[in-house]
Amino acid sequence: MYFLKFPDKQTFFNKCQEAGFTTVHPETQEEIIIYCSHEYSLDEIGIIYRGGETGIDPETGDIIIINEWVPVAGWHVNFIGQIPASFEEYILERPNTPERIFAGH
Repeated sequence: MYFLKFPDKQTFFNKCQEAGFTTVHPETQEEIIIYCSHEYSLDEIGIIYRGGETGIDPETGDIIIINEWVPVAGWHVNFIGQIPASFEEYILERPNTPERIFAGH
């Protein structure tokens, strides 16, 4: 399993095009990402937020924000399969506490 961080969503899409992981939707004619095949699987996480904290207002029962969530730079994606050349420069070392993983990994 690979943990990837692209600068932004558009770069991720462009690199998916280079890897051959896109196709044209038959109804809309829009180019879309193919997220899985027999050879690979993509888990597009997007922006990761950290540090936030919420609580409950004891008087109203409403959810309140205690600490704001802070975005982590980059567009985050998990990948299983043979890594394409277009993704190689975006590989991260495995985080000590990943935000999300594929089951069994």
